[in-house]
Amino acid sequence: MFSIKTALLTSSIITFLIIVLWWSTQGCMNHLTVVSCHNVTTRKPLLVNFNTIPISIDSTDNKTLVVSSNISNTSLLNTTKIQSHWQIHNSIPTIFAITPTYTRETQKAELTRLCQTFMNVKSFHWIIIEDSDQPTELVTKFLEYCPVKSTQLNRKTSSRFKHKTTDTKHYNRGATQRNIGLDWLRDTYKDGDIDGVVYFADDDNTYDLRLFEEMRYTNKVSIWPVAFAGGLLAEGPKCKSGRVTGFHTSWAPNRKFPVDMAAFAVNLDIFLKDTSLLLNPKGTPGYLESDLLSKIITRPELEARANDCTQVYVWHTETKKPYLIHEKKNPTLLEV
Repeated sequence: MFSIKTALLTSSIITFLIIVLWWSTQGCMNHLTVVSCHNVTTRKPLLVNFNTIPISIDSTDNKTLVVSSNISNTSLLNTTKIQSHWQIHNSIPTIFAITPTYTRETQKAELTRLCQTFMNVKSFHWIIIEDSDQPTELVTKFLEYCPVKSTQLNRKTSSRFKHKTTDTKHYNRGATQRNIGLDWLRDTYKDGDIDGVVYFADDDNTYDLRLFEEMRYTNKVSIWPVAFAGGLLAEGPKCKSGRVTGFHTSWAPNRKFPVDMAAFAVNLDIFLKDTSLLLNPKGTPGYLESDLLSKIITRPELEARANDCTQVYVWHTETKKPYLIHEKKNPTLLEV
């Protein structure tokens, strides 16, 4: 014979299961103790009241519900804690990844690889800037599907910034777009509004998830090696006890900071405090990174990451241009 307390407990559990089942039909995924939902069109948190316990979901920032239960002699409802992912992680610095991109055959493939990496990073905001006069349909549709919190911008590179050279490796491509991303951050946030770090995440790189936790708590500028850069298997700093002692480099070793764009992250406040800090599209080709870092920091101040710069967490993979010799005569009608 059930007591009134037992009946109420049973009713509450059934109600909880019904709500979880309902969420699962709304495009959410249930994994025992974790309920996650991605709906990029939702902008405001949704609030469901379950026996006075609030459940808040904001799927625009890759939020998840974390449900943990501790069963004791007291009521199960009194010991069930339900907290949103945002409530748990709102105190950790946000990583703002600035990615310049341009139309090409492999663009969607490159962005898909990044999306499927970035969606696994907590407290993350992806700023994509297209080298175009207006947002393209491909990138717009792609971001509608990608569950990562993102901002889509665009700015066509001026012809006066393009170097007349056949060596495309030394063309300062992406400088204008990265500056647009920095301008957006300054328009959106003021110094002290948010703890964050800025990372220039090019779309032709491959990223290990561990890289983002390495950079998250950057005080000023953190640094690490990059594979397949500078004509070497890995180019970057030599470090000891958390500080940079030199650089492993071959191309233009006279650069003050001979590193790849993917080799460092900068505390957001540095860019917010000094609005003059920008990349120089007209600068000497190949010196973009060194010129920027020279305005921010000295070598002794660099913060070594990746186990004293002995681990590689980012690769400049550069997807190979596809072999399309028959495409003109027999065009593909699919979006690729």
